Amino acid sequence: MSRPAHWLVALFVGAALVGGTGFAVASGSRAAWSYIAGLAIATATVTLGVVLVDLAGRIRASLAMVAALSNYALTVLVFLILLRAVSPALADVPAFAAGLASSLLPYLAWQFRRARTRV
Repeated sequence: MSRPAHWLVALFVGAALVGGTGFAVASGSRAAWSYIAGLAIATATVTLGVVLVDLAGRIRASLAMVAALSNYALTVLVFLILLRAVSPALADVPAFAAGLASSLLPYLAWQFRRARTRV
């Protein structure tokens, strides 16, 4: 595993532990599992998107932007469908949504870290 991958895995494990524990204490185990499920689904979706954008950029630089915008639109659509489809009887919807949202933060931090200019 590359160094950025180790850093991202550590952030996601930390988010799962902190968020899962927080929801377990505040709202019970169903909320904790809902948060972890949302985090896992979003992590898989965003990871696939990052890989596809990277692959498109290697093929042709102009394809990276098309892949990124397409991936963004599809990710938003998938998240909206998931939030609509999740039954409150099955999962804690606010905890699930928090898991979806919190998955994006490590990737944003990683991208900002990569984009930082080095002097």
